[in-house]
Amino acid sequence: MSDKSVEKSTDEKIFEERLSSVALINTFTSLPPELEDSIIDLTGPIQMEAYSIRQEEPIDWSSYAEQNIISEDDCNFIHSFQSAKTKKERDTIIHSFQGRAYLTVKTLIEKVRNVDDMRKLLVVIDDMFWEDDSRMRGFEPVTKEPWKIFMPLLEWKDDFVRNIGGRVISYLMVASEERPTQNDMNYFLHWLKDELDQDNPYMMSVIRCLQKLLRRDDYRMAFMAMSGIFKIVRLLTFKLKAQAQYQLSFCLWVASLNPQLAEKMNRSGTIPVLSEVLQSCPSEVLKIPRIIIAIYRNLLEKPREIGVIKHNALVMLQCKILTYLRNIEHKIEDFSDEEFEEDYKFVTDVLESHLKELSSFDEYKMEVLSRQLEWSIVHKSKKFWVENAERLNENKYELVKILIDLLETSEDNVVLCIAAHDVGEYMKQHSRGKKVVEDLGGKDALIQLLEHRHPTVKYYVLKSLQILMLSNYDLFIKHLRAPEEWSDLDMTVTWKS
Repeated sequence: MSDKSVEKSTDEKIFEERLSSVALINTFTSLPPELEDSIIDLTGPIQMEAYSIRQEEPIDWSSYAEQNIISEDDCNFIHSFQSAKTKKERDTIIHSFQGRAYLTVKTLIEKVRNVDDMRKLLVVIDDMFWEDDSRMRGFEPVTKEPWKIFMPLLEWKDDFVRNIGGRVISYLMVASEERPTQNDMNYFLHWLKDELDQDNPYMMSVIRCLQKLLRRDDYRMAFMAMSGIFKIVRLLTFKLKAQAQYQLSFCLWVASLNPQLAEKMNRSGTIPVLSEVLQSCPSEVLKIPRIIIAIYRNLLEKPREIGVIKHNALVMLQCKILTYLRNIEHKIEDFSDEEFEEDYKFVTDVLESHLKELSSFDEYKMEVLSRQLEWSIVHKSKKFWVENAERLNENKYELVKILIDLLETSEDNVVLCIAAHDVGEYMKQHSRGKKVVEDLGGKDALIQLLEHRHPTVKYYVLKSLQILMLSNYDLFIKHLRAPEEWSDLDMTVTWKS
């Protein structure tokens, strides 16, 4: 996706085209069911609640005027506006009242204290902006920093008031030519970050606010500074609906357009987490691969440091992204999107070029770090282990620790066989290998696997234990035979139980 696409995602364009074609009756009182479903999918239950509020009796503003809480002019405008039946009527009312319309909104937000009335008022204001976003700019001749009017709503106890108030604030912050102060920006972004929680029923509305704000670079930088990107990445580790995954990924994509942020993004584990989202994505959902591949392109193109690009490419290779791309090559035409084809080709070409530069140990390290072990020549090569066994000690025995952890946690028979085999080769070729493995808990992990239900796993576990426990291993191994299920010990198997 190009930088120009940041203005609006494809989803938003389609949604707004459908929205503009609907005759909005009584300020969104009645919508076709399929359009209402689209809004709910994009924004969550806040839209359902707003729909219910529209069905209630409107506020009797005359009582507010009688108590001198609002003026007669305020009462006349808001009564006329909420009673209008068409957009044309509402436009006429706003024009005839001129600046009074926005002064009235300001007055009502400041004066109304009843929760039910505030909920109804905010639905009217929210609908007012949804129907025509140019109305937001009507505040500017009347009051500077119009979002400030709505900031106190973020402290209300009522969840609906807070969240629809937050939605209005995001509209105004983006639409206004005047930028908010750093304090206002940070306050609102902190509020959004705190509300960004899988247990929050209004989470989809919060994400929509972020989608709007993060299109601007100053908001991206501020959100990154408060670890907001990490919060998004962490949220993606939970089982979310596809729409939530897409909208969160959209936030990461706009953030990755900034070179400085693209250099730092994988510190939050962005690449592996997005890889998990890709692997679990239903085949019929195309927009998620589309946006994630666009993020990967930015992480391989935007950073100014070559070392960061190389590191990001290596992490993508570890996460089997190149394998994933090759597997979906036949589906590219289904996307019917030239920008996606360009992103796909760019990421594929960069990863293939980095793959060619890797040594055999780099490939092995990449595989172990991915925790997705597969039988290959390197595992069975005596030359490889003689030359590289000691390199498993690097980074405080990182690779040895991962192999032992796989022995303790993996439920994949092939992974268990390979991990046991590699631990054995490490101990056989490295002079201190036995002590390292025992100190890291490898002996206990191997002993536990002696009770494994599959004979081939037990076979490789037994081989490693003999290396660990016998000084004359080579003599013993001549008398050890593989189970009948394994007639060929080059282990070209791909099965799982």
